[in-house]
Amino acid sequence: FKIEKAMRLSEDVIRYLTIKQEGPLPTPRSSNKGSNQSEKEIDSLDSTNKALHLLLFKVIFDYAIFAFLMTLIRELIKDLQDIKGDQVVGLKTTPIVLGARNTKLLITVVTIITISGLAHYVYNYVYNYNLAVLYFLLTLLGPLIVFLIRLIKAKNSEEFFQLSKILKLIMIFGMLSLILYPLVIL
Repeated sequence: FKIEKAMRLSEDVIRYLTIKQEGPLPTPRSSNKGSNQSEKEIDSLDSTNKALHLLLFKVIFDYAIFAFLMTLIRELIKDLQDIKGDQVVGLKTTPIVLGARNTKLLITVVTIITISGLAHYVYNYVYNYNLAVLYFLLTLLGPLIVFLIRLIKAKNSEEFFQLSKILKLIMIFGMLSLILYPLVIL
């Protein structure tokens, strides 16, 4: 019963956002299990908002890819930071198996893929929204380029620690960019 009520409420919220209604959010509809009218409303809601649902799925999927790539990069950086301790303990981390130089090369490639993906995303989805473009440039793309330059020069544990902190900030700003979507989507 609680799941059905939550589903109805989420459908009402999506309809509210799609139609751009003014005023408070609509109250959930009552459940009549034998009613064909409520089933028809749900069917028409799905067909009416199919494009919105698809767009929301794409946005969530894109953010999942961003989170995965950023986490991968950060974990590789943390492995580089702890390489001496991992060697003493006998762990087989990526820097130990591939070597520090090859791991930095791998991080560089993944970072370039991430930068390219973000640039593509900005150009295709938020290009017409100056505030969103500025946000992406100043908080994601710019810091990723700075990260890449500092990665090339990084040699010791402290420098890798600083790179890890930069990545944390980028990840936070990446997730905060979701706040911009009412401007972009609707």
